[in-house]
Amino acid sequence: MRKNRISEVISNINLKYVDEAAYVGYETVVHSPGWVKWAAAACLILTVIFGLGIFGGRFFGGRERTAVLKNGDMIHFTKSDAAMQQSDIAFQVKTRDLTKDETADLFYGLPVTACAVFDAEDGSLAGLEGTVNNMKLIVSKADRILRDIIVEGEENVSDVCGVSVCAGYSIMGADSKGKKTVIYYATFKSGDCMVYIEHSGPEEKEGVLRNEIASAVYDMISLGDMDLSGITDN
Repeated sequence: MRKNRISEVISNINLKYVDEAAYVGYETVVHSPGWVKWAAAACLILTVIFGLGIFGGRFFGGRERTAVLKNGDMIHFTKSDAAMQQSDIAFQVKTRDLTKDETADLFYGLPVTACAVFDAEDGSLAGLEGTVNNMKLIVSKADRILRDIIVEGEENVSDVCGVSVCAGYSIMGADSKGKKTVIYYATFKSGDCMVYIEHSGPEEKEGVLRNEIASAVYDMISLGDMDLSGITDN
């Protein structure tokens, strides 16, 4: 068991630079947007942190991009121009890696690497942090959101296998070489949890990134409702 800063846990899941999630081993303070209330349509609370399928995608209009899933459902991503904001509520957390059995029970063979995140004060489970197929994955329990940077912008609600998926994308400013980064993100309710998936990469590969995150969303929804009741801090 390790005590961590949630911003460190999240920021270490940067798949452009590392192969899997890394977790620091010291105690500090965590920032989160309070005990944020949410529902399936809570589309305005989404993380924007730098975080790559097999389905066709295409543009709809000037600000909307769409991926078509293998069952015919579509995920619509709306461009967001909102600025990032730092939350101001602090709490401490403890983390531990999921065991192989826990990972298998929760994700049924999907390529997931994750750690469990607990409230350091009372030991209650806050959620999971990790990756799914090299994309950032955050699973938050109902009474708290594991994100220390949020964006309020335009997102679109799509129906995937009967589940409401709130999705958007953002294009970051050019770097010193004139290259831009695109970030795709999606969130949906699963059981008593909120699932957040994020994918980023060079703008010229945005079609690949969009289809890959759409595939990951479909795969996660196909698992059914998330049940984290068997995850404890001992």
